[in-house]
Amino acid sequence: MTGNLLQQLVALGLPWLWEQRDLHRADSRELSAEEKLAFRAYYEDATLDNVRLATVEYISNPPFYTDLQSSGYPTLDISGAAGVAYIDCIVVRKSTNQQSAWWNSLLFHELVHIVQFEVLGPRRHLEVYLRGWIENGYRYDSIPIEEQARRLEARFSGQGPPFSVREAVEAGLADLM
Repeated sequence: MTGNLLQQLVALGLPWLWEQRDLHRADSRELSAEEKLAFRAYYEDATLDNVRLATVEYISNPPFYTDLQSSGYPTLDISGAAGVAYIDCIVVRKSTNQQSAWWNSLLFHELVHIVQFEVLGPRRHLEVYLRGWIENGYRYDSIPIEEQARRLEARFSGQGPPFSVREAVEAGLADLM
């Protein structure tokens, strides 16, 4: 069941992931100079220069969720998220206060996911993400690469010494594989 569900979710989710990336990237902006400055000690310039940021009224769940739910499969509700990363595009709700201190923490967290996408590639990232969700009882808070993003975000928010997010992501992913 776990393998079948994982295969089904990846087969449905990967095209949707690319679709969302393309849709939102078309109406996005670069990180501002201030945002890049806040993260330059943590992220490679190429990541900060390539990522795009889009704002939306709401974050939508995939349309195939209805069929999965009617077949008795659980789904991971992302509609309540403040932000989500689609390959190289961060999507956040318009209602999010971009001037708050929390804004940098949110962006930092989503940028960790962008680096995870860079390291793993979209398909492998989706597989690792969904496998972690399935194997940990369908609990969002227990997904290992979400835990990694939260840990790195906490290091950033704790205002300790800067660190390479890419190195931390690569080391953490090596432990997961």
